[in-house]
Amino acid sequence: MRVLARHTRGTGRPGGETVAALLRPGYGAEAFARFCGAEAHWIERMHFSANKPLSLHCRVRLPGGMEQTVLAEWVGPEAVSFAQAEIERLQKARRGQLAKGEEKGLLGDAASGLVLRRPGLDGRLPGLRLLHNRQVAGDFAWPGSTGRAVNITLRGHRLGKRAVLQVDRLGAGPRQVFVKLRPVSSTAGRRAYDRHRVLSERLGGSVAIPKPLGFNADLGAAVFSALRGTSPDFMGDQPALVAGALRRLQEITALPVERYSAAEELMLLRTWCERVSAAFPERAEVFYKALGRVRRDLLHLPDTDPVPCHRDFHEGQILIDGERAGFLDFDTLRLGDPALDPGNLIAHLRLTAIRCARANSDLEGAIINAMHPLAAGRISAWTRAAQLRLAAIYSFTSEPRETLQRLLEDVLGDRCPGKGD
Repeated sequence: MRVLARHTRGTGRPGGETVAALLRPGYGAEAFARFCGAEAHWIERMHFSANKPLSLHCRVRLPGGMEQTVLAEWVGPEAVSFAQAEIERLQKARRGQLAKGEEKGLLGDAASGLVLRRPGLDGRLPGLRLLHNRQVAGDFAWPGSTGRAVNITLRGHRLGKRAVLQVDRLGAGPRQVFVKLRPVSSTAGRRAYDRHRVLSERLGGSVAIPKPLGFNADLGAAVFSALRGTSPDFMGDQPALVAGALRRLQEITALPVERYSAAEELMLLRTWCERVSAAFPERAEVFYKALGRVRRDLLHLPDTDPVPCHRDFHEGQILIDGERAGFLDFDTLRLGDPALDPGNLIAHLRLTAIRCARANSDLEGAIINAMHPLAAGRISAWTRAAQLRLAAIYSFTSEPRETLQRLLEDVLGDRCPGKGD
């Protein structure tokens, strides 16, 4: 394909034109068909990196209508040799994810520049050998654990960054735990685990979060208890339950985590706007206009004391258990504006409402009222910031263009949370 010659030279990473090409219907269709017999595929997420290939989280439709996940990287014309080198890495004992002579699970395609793989194969996450090696899985333990693992299931995988395993065990103690894997070459996993442990101690059970059970440095594995509950529907008193738990989280003082400022949020948003501009020049004007609106909003907010912030707070991170709300995944925990998390939640609920063609102003109003005395205008400013980020992120997916336009219209309009759709 001619577009492959237009990538950023010497980096193995694509330029804007190639990124846009990856999103066109049918790009790489022959490679996906060879890899898993896919009849169609679409991109659910692109992940950008300064020093690693562009990665794609894809869904494919198989004959008969079934769907499955395929992970991909764009590496350009070197895709075949890149895939072979990764296969050899995965066959080494300290990774243990492929048997010697086994090559299924990865495919390099020079024509599209893509390397395709099934989830659960990742040379940067050696802890994934828990999925592939019964001996390693059976011996896996943490302080106070007994018994042996009887079943391990992959629950999530972001290539090169992290994976989540569900481990079901026999023996005393928790029968089901979740294991979060990170690269062993980095200290990020241990730092995130330690932050979670301190938060759990400070909360003292006032908010339900997964209990930290131990960290295995050899596997880069943080172990957590399963959290009871079901996904929220935000009916009845659920908005008040969620807001009450969020306020209790914000009351924790002297938490040893870094500050996350409005200036850092604006730097992140600028990076995303630059990516959109490079791939889709025709969208640059509206994104930068929206960025200007968000900058004015955030920089004119009155000063306030920072509080613990989840920073990835959306409905997928919340579980409801009777009259109690619990939260998941504190990897991005920082100190920041008290309106950051409710604003992020409302932005995600607006995205869901757009996708489902329904109104949610009553729901937003219930959340705002439950967060009193936090000002609605402050939450609105952080809602706009989150909507701009979502519009940029989903520009690099197969999300309909109309969804992105609605998100940007909200950013540029005068709508406040709970004031109508």
